Amino acid sequence: MNTLLARRQNDGIPFALPDGMTAVCLSRSLRGEAKHGIFLIESSGKKWVIKYYHHKRGQLQRLFGNLENYLGGRSGVSPQRRFHNEKQSLQIWRENGFDVFRQPDEFPPIGIDGPHLVFEYGPGRTLKDFFLDRKLAKADKLHTFKRFLPEWGRRHFLAHENENRYLIQEHATFQHVYMSAEDQRLIFYDFEIVYNRRHSLPGLIGREIAGYVRSLPAEDLDDYLHILIREYPYPEFLSYPFYYFFRHPNSGLRFLYALDRQLPRNRRQKSKYNIAIRIQDYLQKRSMETIKLEG
Repeated sequence: MNTLLARRQNDGIPFALPDGMTAVCLSRSLRGEAKHGIFLIESSGKKWVIKYYHHKRGQLQRLFGNLENYLGGRSGVSPQRRFHNEKQSLQIWRENGFDVFRQPDEFPPIGIDGPHLVFEYGPGRTLKDFFLDRKLAKADKLHTFKRFLPEWGRRHFLAHENENRYLIQEHATFQHVYMSAEDQRLIFYDFEIVYNRRHSLPGLIGREIAGYVRSLPAEDLDDYLHILIREYPYPEFLSYPFYYFFRHPNSGLRFLYALDRQLPRNRRQKSKYNIAIRIQDYLQKRSMETIKLEG
């Protein structure tokens, strides 16, 4: 550690680097003290990624954020809590066979005085960017979506069977699935916030399904929904978004959802509520088609 130089890179790397090591900021939160971020590290021709956990908001915003998460049944927003959640989630996802970014066994010593994780580096892009790329053939996108569905359903099944909320993504979007350019691995990431037992697992599964679907391209949504209804391995779970957003068994939550639906942002075509309705419509059409075929 004596070789460490307490210097900062031009783009504000918030930790000390050894001589000969470089770092580039890939992403950071500009709120709070602008230290929370993801950094690409390079040394002797090798590359890694460091995720450094720090405050994402100012002090007053953190107080309101913790209160909001408490009322919403989610974990707190402190760097230590988000770090613990992510570390625990990564372990649980790996133990259940789901692909997340690998963590190296060996890594050069760096003087970091805050919670952090080190990950593999590999070129690629998020699935959201992939699906939105107008230069790509729609057939390639739909094929990748089909490839995504079996493991997605298996994860929902295990979360439901084992009452394991760590297997549910709080910020559910294809923005948080990374496709490796080298081997097309579908890698999940971003596990900083988890839900607590105030939420039922079916309700959380429904929320995640709606979240992922609403991040698909609007102009091709019908094509994706056709595949979702046909090939998602646990079709009963697909009814959860509509049931828990519109007919929740808890009368208090049902009332809050009814109020929430009146907000302007939730009247948009791709709000979670309208997505839940569209999924339910497709389920009903599929059910009617099945009845006709059997008749």
